[in-house]
Amino acid sequence: MRIYLLSCMMRFALVVTCCVATSAAFAVDLPAHFVYRGTLTAFPDDKQDRGQEIKQFQIDAFVEESAENELVMNYVISENGSGGWHWSQQYGTLTYNRAQQAQSGREWMLLNAYDEAEYEVAFRSPWFEKLDQLSAGATWEENPFVYTVNKDTNSDSEKSWSVNMKHNLSRHQDLQIEKETGLITEARQTVFMGQGLKFQLDWKLEKQLPLDSETWAAVSKVWETLATLQKELKVDLYVPVEELNSDQLSLARAQIDTLKTGAAGTPFESLVRRIELQTELGEE
Repeated sequence: MRIYLLSCMMRFALVVTCCVATSAAFAVDLPAHFVYRGTLTAFPDDKQDRGQEIKQFQIDAFVEESAENELVMNYVISENGSGGWHWSQQYGTLTYNRAQQAQSGREWMLLNAYDEAEYEVAFRSPWFEKLDQLSAGATWEENPFVYTVNKDTNSDSEKSWSVNMKHNLSRHQDLQIEKETGLITEARQTVFMGQGLKFQLDWKLEKQLPLDSETWAAVSKVWETLATLQKELKVDLYVPVEELNSDQLSLARAQIDTLKTGAAGTPFESLVRRIELQTELGEE
């Protein structure tokens, strides 16, 4: 039996708001390629010294400003460890308005296999939702979180805020937030699966790379093909896919040569290799 878990804080963030001050919305050089890496750790008996790392992952996010003054984030998630999404569900698009409030798209999620079940593990938004309330030592409550800003000074304090978000159901978050942009550069989230099994989701922004017009044109062309293919496949991004049917495999096969040519030398190469390999295996 499959069991799917979606963190309520992510639903809250997407449906209600992930507000950032308008002045921060375009402080990032765009278009840009953000590289995030992280781990998922299990604490089966809630003892901190017995945590077991069960998954590593990388998220490549490509952010641009659209003609409608929205922030558009196209992303690819690569997972190593227990379980994972089918290639057709490993990428997607998120859009944010000028205040960086989430507008549409599936949030980042891992698919974790644990104790003979599968769970969706959702990330919080990569932009902080209360940037205008941050100041050294500030504390406030906004259900379901109590927010506390660290007032300690260190070498990074001039560039970032250190924030703890305490959840009334123990779904805590510890965040490092870039002051100029509101981008979360490092996060630790407590998540639960099954019968209250505790896990820790750690992720960090490791690279933030502005893209020149030539590179962006190449990336955009590949993405357009990927997005079109995903739409034609008609997969449900929230229901794990085990394998594609013959019609879906034919659609994927028809795009492989185009994808391979376009993805050469871009961050999409590994995804295209997975598409080619799994399509061949599916046809066999």
